[in-house]
Amino acid sequence: MQIEKAIEIINRKTSIPEQGESFDDIVEAFDMAAEVLKRQIPKKMDASSFLGPRKGDNYTDYYCPSCKSKIVSVVNGDLVGGQKSAFCPDCGRALDWGPSEELKQLLDTL
Repeated sequence: MQIEKAIEIINRKTSIPEQGESFDDIVEAFDMAAEVLKRQIPKKMDASSFLGPRKGDNYTDYYCPSCKSKIVSVVNGDLVGGQKSAFCPDCGRALDWGPSEELKQLLDTL
């Protein structure tokens, strides 16, 4: 279903199909809307940690929990790749940077 058609159906604010539509069209439009709304709920990123080529370097890559795109790379606590953003640049998933980030900031102030 085209996005424009789904928006048209949802904007009618009814679940009664119009001429030429089926109830399945209504269900599909609402399912599309629900999927978009679900992506607005922040989720924690997946992390992969490993030791770097130099002794003592700790690498961590953070990935989108939905599409698995790499969001940022961190080496020894410093951001070295990517950009901290509220949303995944590839799929639009809202990203949850807390509480580990909040805890890090708290410890930095002590």
